[in-house]
Amino acid sequence: MATPLLAIENLSAGYKGLNVLAGLSLEVGAGEFIAVVGPNGHGKTTLLKTVSGLLSATGGSITLAGLDLTRRRADQIVAAGVVHVPQGDLLFPDMTVRENLLMGAYLPDAAAQAGVRLEEVFQLLPKLRERQGQVASTLSGGERRMTGIGRGLMSGGKVLMLDEPSLGLAPLMVQKTAEIIREIHRGGTTVLLVEQNLHLALRMADRGYVMEIGSIVLSGASGDLLGNEHVKKAYLGG
Repeated sequence: MATPLLAIENLSAGYKGLNVLAGLSLEVGAGEFIAVVGPNGHGKTTLLKTVSGLLSATGGSITLAGLDLTRRRADQIVAAGVVHVPQGDLLFPDMTVRENLLMGAYLPDAAAQAGVRLEEVFQLLPKLRERQGQVASTLSGGERRMTGIGRGLMSGGKVLMLDEPSLGLAPLMVQKTAEIIREIHRGGTTVLLVEQNLHLALRMADRGYVMEIGSIVLSGASGDLLGNEHVKKAYLGG
């Protein structure tokens, strides 16, 4: 692979002195769709929190287009081009959909493009245009998830990291969310997706990494991982 856009090398991180990530390494090329899959509680969310600066690394490195992000603040990491859409809704409940979206463009460079990006989000997610004046607390679960993704897109980042976007959604909304993420990727956005739903994630992604107990145990093309005997037995009921 050519020089990766996002490179994570020997990364360690955790909570209260206990490491959750244990020397983890992965790469994301520009324009790629990468899935990180595995059981709950094995470090997938910790990985994204560490990349986005919400959690400090205890070892290893994180670089974006050659820029070392390992010790930078979260706002500096967003400014560099890493966007993190966290697990769950995490909207401002008393603000409207439009206000929530505009919160994603709070940095100066993004604020200068807020009008253009807001229209792009509305074109991708037309339901949000209809709901733009509605208070976030009154939205359905699927609409809240779409608002969270739209808010992430407002920053115009280089890498979009999504943490369990299918979590808690009805099956029909899961498929709709998956199609929206595919459309975002087809538009040129580099995507790093964390998912417990392995089959869904690998059917969308170009490549995947299987994570267990804070480490990468398998990696490869999505089709190869779906056909892997360990993956089929451990995750797909094979």
